[in-house]
Amino acid sequence: MGTFRTTAHATETKQASLIMNSNFLPSIRPLRLAAILTTLLGALILPRQLMAQVSLVSVAPNYNATGVPVAASLVFTFSKPMDDTSLIILPNNPLFSGSISFSANVTATSFTPTWNGDLTEVTLDYAGNLPAGALITWTINAANTTFPLASEDTDIVPMTTGSFTTAGAICDPDGIPDEYGSVGLFKSVTY
Repeated sequence: MGTFRTTAHATETKQASLIMNSNFLPSIRPLRLAAILTTLLGALILPRQLMAQVSLVSVAPNYNATGVPVAASLVFTFSKPMDDTSLIILPNNPLFSGSISFSANVTATSFTPTWNGDLTEVTLDYAGNLPAGALITWTINAANTTFPLASEDTDIVPMTTGSFTTAGAICDPDGIPDEYGSVGLFKSVTY
């Protein structure tokens, strides 16, 4: 029995010396090994949303566009197919919002969404016309969102904000722009 223990101890010592020996992994440099381990651990620990996040690819009207027709639609294009049921538009509310919220000068619930076939693009049509000469701001997944917009594989779109200004101006009640000055008219009739 004593011999068995000695052989087991010798085997353990030999294994320990192999692990301690710097020539045991000659083809993997220490920095390369650290990078490989970091990548493997990151893949196991990091949330999936950070590794393959969906993003907003484009929007029309463009960011900060001016002179946008009041009958224009908003078109959002995403990098991945979206979960169309996650697009929820709620009335404007400072306490909570849907997945897309709008400035107070438009009625958020007047937008009707239509998705393309592969669910990467949504068109929002406004019932009637947008207000003329107005700065309109939109936000996807605002900080107070109750219903975040997400892709089919549940990646949440990062908060994104944009704006545009519609064409036209608010009607001047007297019909004469102030910069034209003033005009007077006098009429006299004698009988």
